[in-house]
Amino acid sequence: MVVRISSMNIAFDMFFAKTEAMKRGIGRYSQNLIEHILKQETSHSYFYFYPDVSNGAEHLKDQLQQFLYRNRIDLYHMMSPFNLFHLPAHQFQAYSDSMLNKAWFGYTRVAATLYDVIPLVLEKQYMNDFVRPIYMKVIDMIRSCDIIYAISETTKQDAVRLTGMDPTKISVIMGGYDPKFKQLPNFNAQDVKFRYGVTKPYVLSTGGDDPRKNLARLIDAFIAANRVLTNRYQIVIVYNSTADEKRNMLDQAARLGGEGSVVVTGYVPDVDLVGLYNGAELFAFPSLYEGFGLPIVEAMACGTPVLTSNNSSLVEISGESTYLVNPDDTSSITDGIVQLLTNPQRLSELSKKGMKQSEQYNWKLVAEKVMDGYEAVFRRKIAVFSAMHPFLPHTYGDLHEAILILTDRCEIDVYVEEVLEDGPVIDKDSPIVIHPHQEFESRKDQYDYIIYEIGNDDRFLFIAPYMTNMEKYPGIVITHGIDLHALTLNWTIEQNSIYSYYKVLEKEYGVGAHAKLDELLGGTTLPKQAPLNRYYLADAKAILVYHEHAAKQLAEQGYRNIIVAPAPGIPAVSRRSSSGSKFVISTFVTKDTICDPVALHVIKEMLDQGCHNITYKIVGPFDSKRATELQSLVFKLGLEKQIEFTGPLSLSRYKRLMRRTDVALFLRDPAEGELISALIATMASGIPTIVFDDASFNELPNELLIKLPPVDQDAETALLQVMLQLYHSKEERDAISAKAKKYMEDQHSTQNFADMLQEAVDRSTMAGDMPTVLWQIHQSPDGVPRIRS
Repeated sequence: MVVRISSMNIAFDMFFAKTEAMKRGIGRYSQNLIEHILKQETSHSYFYFYPDVSNGAEHLKDQLQQFLYRNRIDLYHMMSPFNLFHLPAHQFQAYSDSMLNKAWFGYTRVAATLYDVIPLVLEKQYMNDFVRPIYMKVIDMIRSCDIIYAISETTKQDAVRLTGMDPTKISVIMGGYDPKFKQLPNFNAQDVKFRYGVTKPYVLSTGGDDPRKNLARLIDAFIAANRVLTNRYQIVIVYNSTADEKRNMLDQAARLGGEGSVVVTGYVPDVDLVGLYNGAELFAFPSLYEGFGLPIVEAMACGTPVLTSNNSSLVEISGESTYLVNPDDTSSITDGIVQLLTNPQRLSELSKKGMKQSEQYNWKLVAEKVMDGYEAVFRRKIAVFSAMHPFLPHTYGDLHEAILILTDRCEIDVYVEEVLEDGPVIDKDSPIVIHPHQEFESRKDQYDYIIYEIGNDDRFLFIAPYMTNMEKYPGIVITHGIDLHALTLNWTIEQNSIYSYYKVLEKEYGVGAHAKLDELLGGTTLPKQAPLNRYYLADAKAILVYHEHAAKQLAEQGYRNIIVAPAPGIPAVSRRSSSGSKFVISTFVTKDTICDPVALHVIKEMLDQGCHNITYKIVGPFDSKRATELQSLVFKLGLEKQIEFTGPLSLSRYKRLMRRTDVALFLRDPAEGELISALIATMASGIPTIVFDDASFNELPNELLIKLPPVDQDAETALLQVMLQLYHSKEERDAISAKAKKYMEDQHSTQNFADMLQEAVDRSTMAGDMPTVLWQIHQSPDGVPRIRS
């Protein structure tokens, strides 16, 4: 099952339209290809880019990067990579250093159309000491592209053989012809013949000033053939020649005794070219080499018999539908012309076969192949380091749900601490593959970027060591905490690696790291007094946090490219049911967090006021030492029957608990703890939730949850009052439940989180090698944004 990409911003390099190439095969090919790409039914957006090479490479780089950034270009197609070679000689020399460089594109994918490598095939004719380094620089640029579209198998094989291009990057797309080139029924050629001074039946050819077109040898061969044919024919050469070039061809014919038998038309518009094809007895095209050979396809489409060369792509395109000659042998060309013009039946056969052969050269099919290639290279390869669920054993975390949505545009390898044998079933054709994290090292160079999920809880421990390579393998960091000192201690000091601890401190404190290390190890500074995060965040392309308060804190520390993503509110249950005679209160904890003792005192007070059906469940893989301390308080208060330490829950028990919970307590700052996903899950499941009023919750409307005064005030009295109110009023509980559930559906859906993650991905692709900051923009006098280097 192939997942189609919903949308891309695609740019076409239009330099060819500013040069003589526009009037030649490259221009014709490029215009038709672009036209048919645009006709496809997609939601992609298309842009034209006209490179300005007149002011040097740095100006071109700035122009390109402004264009890529403003339009958020995903893929850039070089329609004519050898564009400088289509300039007049004086401009070619002046602008020879102004060519595109793959490094300028950042993560924008680059495609190139490769028409041929003729200067390497016919090296003696085309190469010299000045041209060679420029030509090979273009070859290097093409070689670096993400996909190369060869217009024939011949071009592909020559490119691989002569330049070492990677054959797996090259897609053979062939070409098509404009539908206007067709056989015209009952066509009378007199008008078009009169316009161009043709007075006899004629052989048609097309050419240019390139010796490869072999026009001089063709004229020799035609004059010789015409003698045998009693001078009954003329040869019409469609060629936008200069006056001198035309005179040279006519003089050549006169010297051979063929005066008046050669007609050089000059530039011919397509409508007349179709007429000339239809009126010709034969189309002769004995080129020395062609990357594709569009003229013979056009001729075949018009029903004109074709004589062409037994080389390059011309054989590939012809099949058995043309008469093949040796283009290096004048007599071979002469014999071919005579053989065909004296055999009407053979001409008729070639006409029919040629029309049939031309049908396979369809621009619609070419455009579809090109689009398939765009999508193949645009589908980025991402590695995701994803932690397990914070309090459900043997369950992937919420990030796993979100990345399923990213597969529209990405192939994703998920690296986890443990691959679950009974985890979610993934279709064999899915673009998501789950790996044990130990396999990342062997695959690390495959990825466009990496998503790291990080936080202070033990479930992130396996991820932290991989972030030592953030400078080399940067990516997007989803952080569950602003101060990551607890995580750092767990994977450095507790693993007996003071050196690793020092390296983290060095990233944060620079030359002061040694002194800070001594303070921390000596106990004169506590970890919470020395916040750490630069080791994990400084080289990130984008940073995702779950609330504005965290974003503000990071911005104050100098970070940029911070994205606030709504924590995905995945409801544990779609419907809740009464627990019967029990009033269930739940708190979710992790190994490093535990419920606030104030909750136990409130439970005791509620019992004393007659609330005898209370059950308080403390859920999660808490630290045994802390649990022991809390259990001592439980015994002291006489709450053994009301308090249950559930430990980690299976998914089914977790859902059952969520279904029956009447109130959830979160009396910790989520910026310090790792319970934001649990809090969001309770709200998404419609469970009335109580928190301390902290800046972390500012963006959550007050009517969605109960916010207590800060913990340093009379928390016990406030909590008791709220708990009694909720205990006695099912109506109030239901009202909070409905509002919270609706808000979570609208604002904290998995889709919303995935959209922000995609935004981070898009930003990071534009950032190139620039860490944390995307681009520095200033306004020019005309109001157009400019990128400051």
